[in-house]
Amino acid sequence: MIEKAAAFFKNKNNLIVVVLVGILLMVIAIPVKKKDADVVQNPVNTGNDENNNVSYYMDEDAYVESLERRLEAVLSCLDGAGEVKVMITLSSSAEVVLEKDVSASLSETEELDGEGGSRLIRAEDKEEVTVYLSESGVSTPYVIKTITPRVEGVIVLAEGAGKGNVSMEILDAVRVIFGIEAHRVKVMKLDGTNS
Repeated sequence: MIEKAAAFFKNKNNLIVVVLVGILLMVIAIPVKKKDADVVQNPVNTGNDENNNVSYYMDEDAYVESLERRLEAVLSCLDGAGEVKVMITLSSSAEVVLEKDVSASLSETEELDGEGGSRLIRAEDKEEVTVYLSESGVSTPYVIKTITPRVEGVIVLAEGAGKGNVSMEILDAVRVIFGIEAHRVKVMKLDGTNS
């Protein structure tokens, strides 16, 4: 086995591949903080921490407004739809997943009793600590990802609703975009006098 490894590393190409794979693994191991353009996160001082830790929340109103504007822009391009107004509701709030440093230990002890019998005792200890990043004296939890809330329902008001199959096209488009059932989407005719 050792001879095979020595022969493998004598070839310069194999050695270069091993070094490159090692560098790639080191680069992959470096944590990267990623900001999602569609997710708005605002730092808020929690105020009850002497270390001046900052927590993150998602501005859900801005998120919903962004979805509504984008959906209105797409649906208004639909042939026959005309002017479009959209209202979206969410099923829950956003979920922020934080990086945790997990340490675990396992200990086994064998006890002997007076009658010659024995038993094995196992003790497992697990500890999770949130990972923080410090920048300019402010500690922030390291966010792995933000899970955006799921769209619960959509109301679409369109000038062209009810003409031909415009309503059905709008319904199908909303279902495809948000992956929701038809009974969670309502398409109605927009009253042009109130716009």
